[in-house]
Amino acid sequence: MMPKVLLVEDDPVNAMFLRGAIEACPARVDVVDNCAGALRMARAQRYDAWMIDSNLPDGSGSDLLRRLRADDLVVHRD
Repeated sequence: MMPKVLLVEDDPVNAMFLRGAIEACPARVDVVDNCAGALRMARAQRYDAWMIDSNLPDGSGSDLLRRLRADDLVVHRD
């Protein structure tokens, strides 16, 4: 089964390039362009990996990651 990756990137050119690179791994990629969209997607399904831009229109990537962890929406693997 292919891993699922959520790409959170607000620049369309970067998102297109990164999506293609991740799909070539291969992996299934969903793309959103803001923190709110990432939270919606995380509540709807689990992802094996995340790629998060550091500066998004509605917050920072580090704040988004903290929120995902606090809400237990990130799969923890030790």
